[in-house]
Amino acid sequence: MISFIRNLPFSFRELKHPCTLAGPTFSKAKTVEFKAAGATVCLKCPKHNHLTPHATAPESPVGNLDQVLDRGGLQRYYKTVMPNQEWAWGEYLSRSWPYYGPWFTGCRAVASISISVIGRSEGNELEDVSFLHPKAFEGALASYLTDLYGNDRTGNGRATHKGPVNWELYNGLPVSAATFDLFRVGVGGRLHSPIKMFCFPISDKHFVKVEFEVRKRAQTAAQLKLIDTTPIHNLITQIIESFSVKLSETGLKKVEEVRRENPESTLAEQFPPLDWSRPSTVQKAKT
Repeated sequence: MISFIRNLPFSFRELKHPCTLAGPTFSKAKTVEFKAAGATVCLKCPKHNHLTPHATAPESPVGNLDQVLDRGGLQRYYKTVMPNQEWAWGEYLSRSWPYYGPWFTGCRAVASISISVIGRSEGNELEDVSFLHPKAFEGALASYLTDLYGNDRTGNGRATHKGPVNWELYNGLPVSAATFDLFRVGVGGRLHSPIKMFCFPISDKHFVKVEFEVRKRAQTAAQLKLIDTTPIHNLITQIIESFSVKLSETGLKKVEEVRRENPESTLAEQFPPLDWSRPSTVQKAKT
């Protein structure tokens, strides 16, 4: 009871002392599932909180992305987002959760998750490439990140993003998988507002991209330093570890074939940030 009162969602007081946030925990997570490209993906995460301050999107469960694919495919990225429009996407889920400080100090962080299926856009298919091959997936991921973020620049030509950073292989799935961070680049090269990504293939031509964002809420830079987001990052780790993938029969056969023919093939243990520093280096980052 005291804990409930301590972290009520009201803001009457200024944050003056270090605090650990209270909000959704994995103990309340429910299983969600979606199907795409013949594969079934399951995970557990808390339900969407419709009262999240400034939530960018409501919960949007599609359930069966195979139906989306059957109706004509994924949605091509807009030119303003991806100039060459070589990739397409379909969102399965978007959820957000508020986290509160103690004793009426209000919402001090918002966490969110977004899950999408990514593939090549119509007319840009890679006929002889299978994302179920670790090295092919690694190359596809580099190409996708570069096409989506590498051309985004400030008025003076400076790249606005840096990634992948903190690349780590994840061995909990029957396919290649990795987590990494993508940072926005501020004045003087300062990295901020990281997006944590978790990516893995589900077919020859499709992969899943999971994005997590944690945004602190404070009036001053000093207050930002008082906010401990450890509970949120613990939740993110638990959500990632809850994922499971069941491939289609075709997908399973392809994975077995790749392992038989290339038993030593894996994703790179280290993946340094792609070079998006100048327009001339962007194309090289894709190869």
